[in-house]
Amino acid sequence: MTTQERRRRAGGRARARRLGFSAPAYVGQARRALAEAVAPEPGTSPALRYSGAHLAALRSAAAVLAVRGRPSGRRAGTAWTELAEVAPELEEWSAVFAQSAGMRATADAGLPFPLSHRDVDAFCELVDEFLGEVEELIDLGHQAVLPTAS
Repeated sequence: MTTQERRRRAGGRARARRLGFSAPAYVGQARRALAEAVAPEPGTSPALRYSGAHLAALRSAAAVLAVRGRPSGRRAGTAWTELAEVAPELEEWSAVFAQSAGMRATADAGLPFPLSHRDVDAFCELVDEFLGEVEELIDLGHQAVLPTAS
C-alpha cells in the first residue's frame, strides 16, 4: 500500500468519525449501492456494477465495525481483516470479500474486466445475503434505516 493510499484510508476513517456515521447509516448506504448494482441504468458495465456491489459489502462491514468497534492494540488492517477479528461469525464472508477486492481493483482501474453481467448478478446475490446477515447480527429490525447524504 502506498503512502497516499494509507492517508486516504485514514482520512476516510477520520471523516466517518467526524460525520458520526452509525450502523443504520452504513446499512442504508449499502442497500442503495446494492440496489444500483442490481438494477443499473441501461448501458452500465459489469465492472461498474461489480464495484458498486463490492462497495455495498464494504459498507455492510463498516456497519458491524461501527457497532462492535475496531480491533485495538495493533495497526489498522483492511475492513475484512478487522471484521473477521471483531465478528468471528462473519469470518467466511470476510474471506470471500477480501478475495474479491482484487476484482474490484481491476474494475476501478478500468482494466479489461473478465466478468459478465450474469457473473455480477451472482456476486450481487452474495452481497445481498451478507448484508442480510449483517442486519440480523447488529439487530436493525427495531431501527429505521434512514437515508443519508452521499
